[in-house]
Amino acid sequence: MELANIYNDIYHCHICPKMDPFKEKRNISAVSHKTKVFIISQALAEKQLRLSGVNFFTSDGILGSTGKQLEKFLNTFNQTVFPPNDIILKNGSVINQGDLNKTSVYNTEITQCFPGKEAKGDRKPDTSEIKNCLDKNFLFNEIKIIKPKLLLLMGRLSIKTFYKFILGNEPNKSTNEMIDDIVRKGIIPKCELGEHKLGFLPIQHASGLNPQYNTMLKNSDLLKLIKRFLNE
Repeated sequence: MELANIYNDIYHCHICPKMDPFKEKRNISAVSHKTKVFIISQALAEKQLRLSGVNFFTSDGILGSTGKQLEKFLNTFNQTVFPPNDIILKNGSVINQGDLNKTSVYNTEITQCFPGKEAKGDRKPDTSEIKNCLDKNFLFNEIKIIKPKLLLLMGRLSIKTFYKFILGNEPNKSTNEMIDDIVRKGIIPKCELGEHKLGFLPIQHASGLNPQYNTMLKNSDLLKLIKRFLNE
């Protein structure tokens, strides 16, 4: 399977010297074939996918803090971070499948390793690390295989990278301003990646430390727009 080959290539890629080399291979059993929503995040977190092989979940099978926050947003348009079936991890821990009335989303990262720590938390990937991952075509190949309807660009680094390397321009507005512009127009923008046309939407990072995320959760016009787009 093509996706399994990509996961194998990601697992064996260690070309960035500042990145932490340890990571579990991503668990293909956690991927839904019905996925419509594809989330692009910044990098591997220290204690979730990197240790469990399943996005947003720890090696104990527990949903991490970012996943819990993100789940609130996704549930408003019938999506979930939970996998489409029960997943048994290497250590015997179980991640239970999600609500059968909701569709499991797909998540990947701009950079496929854990960048390590710095004084104020996780280090942000630098330009060379981002370019290394993009040059490997991990992201583009995942999109090509999954064929989502909507990309959610979660967090500033994800947004800036997508706009710069895929759309060919850099955003000069804040994330809130970009969201407000899209809601005001009432149309989710689209782009073409290869032969696939899809929508894309900048969103606030689902961090408990980000007050703007909770503001976004209350944006009923945004949520209606997403629902309408996914049902078209």
